[in-house]
Amino acid sequence: MSIVYFNFSYALDCSPGQYQVREHPRTEYYRKDSTYVSEAQVKTYCKEYQNFQSLKLKFQEKMPRGWPHKKEKFIKWPTTEKKKITDTINNLPKVLNQAGELKILRADKSETPANPATSAPENKIIVIYDLIKEEDYQKVLAHELAHILYISLPEGEVRAYNRAASWKEDFANNVEHFLFDKDAQKVLNKKIYDCLKEILGKIK
Repeated sequence: MSIVYFNFSYALDCSPGQYQVREHPRTEYYRKDSTYVSEAQVKTYCKEYQNFQSLKLKFQEKMPRGWPHKKEKFIKWPTTEKKKITDTINNLPKVLNQAGELKILRADKSETPANPATSAPENKIIVIYDLIKEEDYQKVLAHELAHILYISLPEGEVRAYNRAASWKEDFANNVEHFLFDKDAQKVLNKKIYDCLKEILGKIK
């Protein structure tokens, strides 16, 4: 599996707490206050992170309180794996690294078959399983962080995405395609691709 490198240098210099959104077509939608936002070609601009907080990783070893998968066995973090997780997350696009305090835990096996990781977005928890060793760390962690990002998006962006996806497509799966698939524009339908470009910015 090939490794994707990201180039984050652009002509527009954004302030701390902001990220750049490149020019893109915008689909129409209604804001939370019922204001209509028309379809348009949006120019490149700097956008504030939603609920921006610098990411702070907390590696833990005990089952979180209320964790629904009671049969999962939580284990001590291998030092080398903690470093790999930290380095991988720090090298993901900044828009995914705004969760504030994020609890990362390690378990041997998921109750869900063939699952390398899972997350509890409302509690900002990600659990990593042994199976991640057979996967692309970037894709797995981007996928789980996308679940956390989704619940922090403004209602207008959630509605715009859900409408583009016909209220069916999984946000995290499509973020994964957008970030790592060279043929993302072919894999995703145009409305979903354009909507993700507005949310995430054109980072490829």
